[in-house]
Amino acid sequence: MRKNGRLVLASSFPRFEGDYVGAFVARHLECCSQREAPTLICPDDKKVEKSFDISRPYRVVRFPLPPGVLYGDGGPENVRSGGALLYPRAAVICASMAAAALPHLPRATAISAHWALPGGLVGMALKKISGLPLQLILHGGAVQLMLKNLPGRMLLRRMLQNADDIVFVSEALRNRTLEAIPHAQRQTILSRSRIMPMGVDAGQFRRPDGMPAAALENRRILFMGRLVPIKGADVLVQALSASGGDWKLTLAGEGPQKPYIKDLCEEYGVKADFAGAVDYRRRAEMFREHPVFVLPSRRLSDGRVEGAPQALLEAMAAGACIIAADCGGVREMLMDGDCGLLFEPENTAQLADLLNKALQNGGLRRNLGEKAQRAAQKFDWKIIGRDLSATLRRFAE
Repeated sequence: MRKNGRLVLASSFPRFEGDYVGAFVARHLECCSQREAPTLICPDDKKVEKSFDISRPYRVVRFPLPPGVLYGDGGPENVRSGGALLYPRAAVICASMAAAALPHLPRATAISAHWALPGGLVGMALKKISGLPLQLILHGGAVQLMLKNLPGRMLLRRMLQNADDIVFVSEALRNRTLEAIPHAQRQTILSRSRIMPMGVDAGQFRRPDGMPAAALENRRILFMGRLVPIKGADVLVQALSASGGDWKLTLAGEGPQKPYIKDLCEEYGVKADFAGAVDYRRRAEMFREHPVFVLPSRRLSDGRVEGAPQALLEAMAAGACIIAADCGGVREMLMDGDCGLLFEPENTAQLADLLNKALQNGGLRRNLGEKAQRAAQKFDWKIIGRDLSATLRRFAE
């Protein structure tokens, strides 16, 4: 039987043109499709436009799933609020993904699984059946949820042991994962792993005039992300109030905290524009219009932090002056603070000081923006896509 290309498993993927949900999975597949004919297995959703799936240069196979689990506020947030129905729903999702993938397994050359759950678990089962090489691409949320309890840690270890190529989006995530692995197994897993954030279309986020966004003098600050606790939009609002600076805040994103953030802006007298969910095409425009981007992420009470935020890569590509909380993979992406200003998570006073520093020093803003823009070049999808594809292809040959 003629082989087509890799089988890609993902729990998130764009549902229509411009949809940002799982956009990096789409870019990964576009890179793969230049050399092979991959097949994607991903969840269905009421917002899916069939014409979008058909127009892709690869096959898209959707599987049904229970509502309110993977799309919406994001998998980890939905899991945290899943209650007693969480585990039955998880079992249904894994079974549904596996059933959708099985008919396409005979023509696959390899398996790539984005996220540990459900993709990694299903990918491990498919490898047992087929003997195909397995690539795990671990983004953070699912891994950190699995590390919270013994059954999850045992399942994660088994997954890592079965993978041929393990991609962590940050060194911080790999280090935290390895802490849960017995010493005798760490070196083997370490030798199969590498650090690789997902890519960014650097040219798309660069201003037409070649000037970094940080050089603009319009005193606008951008927050781009879901309005959920881990993103820390409330921290930014409080810091802006404390700074006393004449900034105009744009909050781009939706989520369950939106009413709370709106009330907080009113309470603290912060001028804010709630832009709502922003599609993939509009995102680049927004980054190019704002000289300062703030990533105020926090560490949750269960220890979960950001992996390698896509919005941070996009801000770097636009040449924004970046102010970010020092948690998760942020420090390594900003080259230990060389490409942006770092503050202690949830330290509103420190963030307020950095906002004033950026407001008062245009030279500093521009210098940081130029450095960030240069650093973003190594995360361009032309490089990341090639590296993601090439390693697994060697296992398949």
